[in-house]
Amino acid sequence: MRSLVPLTLVYAACCMAQGHAAISSPRPPVDTDSLRAYLTVMLRAYQAGDMDAFQRLANDLKLENAAQWLSHAFGPEQAITMGPQYEASFLSFRSGLERDFQRAGNAAAHFRVEQKHKLPTGVAASPSAPMPRSDVKTVFFRIVMIAQGVGGNEWMDCFVLVDGKLRYVGQGAFPFWAVPPRVRGERVR
Repeated sequence: MRSLVPLTLVYAACCMAQGHAAISSPRPPVDTDSLRAYLTVMLRAYQAGDMDAFQRLANDLKLENAAQWLSHAFGPEQAITMGPQYEASFLSFRSGLERDFQRAGNAAAHFRVEQKHKLPTGVAASPSAPMPRSDVKTVFFRIVMIAQGVGGNEWMDCFVLVDGKLRYVGQGAFPFWAVPPRVRGERVR
C-alpha cells in the first residue's frame, strides 16, 4: 500500500501539470436529472480542453447502432436513406453543443433541463414524414445553460429511450425524420 502513495501523487501531479484531471465517463442519461448531470460533465470536459472526452461523451448520446434501430423502426428500405440523414443531424447536434459550450468559455455554468410533454403551439410534424412501423416514443427536453457573466442559452433536443438510455434523434421538439418544413434550414440553437 505504501508504494502506491508515491505513484498516486505522481499521477495527480501530472494531471495538474496538464491543467486538468482525466474526465470520467458517466453512464448515458436515462432521465431529466441524469441528462443535466451528463451535460455538466460534457461541459467540464470541454472547458478543460479534453476534446477526446467531449467527443466520447457526445458520441455516447448517439444511437448505438443507428442502421439497425432505423431498420427496425422504419424498415430496411427507409433505413438506407435515413441513415445519412441521422448522421448529419447528429453531427449538427454535436457541433451545436460545441458552439454553445464555447460561448460559455470557462465561466461557471449550470444547466436547467425540463422534459416537455406538449409540442410548441402552432407547430406540427412534417406531413411527409415517414411513419415508424413500430411504436417509437420520442421525448424532448428544454435545456437552458446559464453561464455566470455570459448569460443563458436555450435549446431543445429530442431523444428516444433505447435499452433504458436516452439517445439523440433530433434537434428541437421533433425527431430528425419529422422536422416541420418551416423549421428546416432555420438555426435550431
